[in-house]
Amino acid sequence: MLPYGWFDAPWWSEDQVLNFSTIVDALKRTYNIDENRVAVAGVSDGATGAYYIAMQDTTPYASFLPLNGFIMVLANPDTGIRAQLHPNNIRNKPWFAVNGGRDRLYPIVAVEPYLMQQGFMQRTPRGRMLTEIAYRHLDLPPPASLPAQLDLLAGFSGADVEEPA
Repeated sequence: MLPYGWFDAPWWSEDQVLNFSTIVDALKRTYNIDENRVAVAGVSDGATGAYYIAMQDTTPYASFLPLNGFIMVLANPDTGIRAQLHPNNIRNKPWFAVNGGRDRLYPIVAVEPYLMQQGFMQRTPRGRMLTEIAYRHLDLPPPASLPAQLDLLAGFSGADVEEPA
């Protein structure tokens, strides 16, 4: 499914929580869907919306994959969010957050403190690394190498991932 957010119905609104719930319910009634594989993913504002859905209505979804989003956008009063947010819900499901170093809207330096505060990431001489806590949260063993990390990502998302050249 590929729902849309727009100015009057941003991803971080109660209308979108209801929209997601209604769409997923209709899909489950129409198709043979494995409920343990329904994931919420989004890019940019859609990724921030994935964080919002994870905090508001985590139960129907198996995992969350925010790509180039930032959870702290939801703390901005200009978003108009009136609902209470429940960030601890994020800890109850697997999630895989991706942010790039060249992303001007959501740079990793803005996202990194949150991941570090949650104990999911640390800085090392080899670069930013997931912690043992993050792997336990995903119920996965820590990979020993980059190819193993790519295999881990492919297994998590169900997608094919190519090794960088």
